[in-house]
Amino acid sequence: MNKPAEHAARKVRVLSAVRKRGTELDNDAVRDRLLAAQVALHGSKRCALIVVLTGVPTAGRSEAVNELLEWVDPKHVSVHALDPKDPAARGRTGLWPYWIRVPARGRLAIFFDGWYERPLRAALHKPKKARAREAREAQVIRRFEAMLVRNGVRLVKAHFTVDRDTQRERLKELASDELTAARVTKEDLWLAKHHERFNREWQRWHELTEQSLAPWHFVTHGGHKARAAELGRLMLAALDDSPGAAGVVPHEFADVAEAPALPPDPLPECSDAHYDRDLPKLQTELALLARK
Repeated sequence: MNKPAEHAARKVRVLSAVRKRGTELDNDAVRDRLLAAQVALHGSKRCALIVVLTGVPTAGRSEAVNELLEWVDPKHVSVHALDPKDPAARGRTGLWPYWIRVPARGRLAIFFDGWYERPLRAALHKPKKARAREAREAQVIRRFEAMLVRNGVRLVKAHFTVDRDTQRERLKELASDELTAARVTKEDLWLAKHHERFNREWQRWHELTEQSLAPWHFVTHGGHKARAAELGRLMLAALDDSPGAAGVVPHEFADVAEAPALPPDPLPECSDAHYDRDLPKLQTELALLARK
């Protein structure tokens, strides 16, 4: 190798090392600030923090959360990956499993997919039925998130994404190793096969549920440490109470009241036959509840 080429190659290596070191220092700064913010939050108990993570398989959500849990005090963090077919939730509203797990003030909770799992799953597997119900379900979700904010919960919604080819390569790599093969499920393979369809449906739900009180954020680049740092920045921004903080939506009650009004609830569709059939049963249940 001639001297100019050798010098250029050395310069590239040096610049790469400098960038890597700069990223590590940046990640360290996020880690230190996040731990300090968590300690302050636990001490003041001024609010709670909920993080909802959606995304495609192999996008790095689990790795980012594992990294985050090494940065903070895990005693004050709850992580939930709920089964949508949990028998305990049978006969209850779709938001019940999440409502009972809302963290107390001073604590953090992380939900994988959260209350978006059921509508997204329905949109993928039962599109016609889901499309007929999506407007109502989106309204319920927007109101639920607004209620959380009004009651002192800071909300971070982050979507992890990765391109189709990278996703397939990662799944193939996981499946080829006997130590990680069990992590690849049939659902993961199905979602990888329908990558573009999933992205279309998620984009639709992003548009239906986007609001200033609970905006969506995207995490798309870097390894698990870089994604953990990006998620940490979003959490720090949500906890930042300084006036005029960049990218922070005010969470005070007065500001919440100024949010655009949601449309009124539509009357549920009910035929005369259903009305006559269900009315006596519901009246009896109401009477029994009123006597308690």
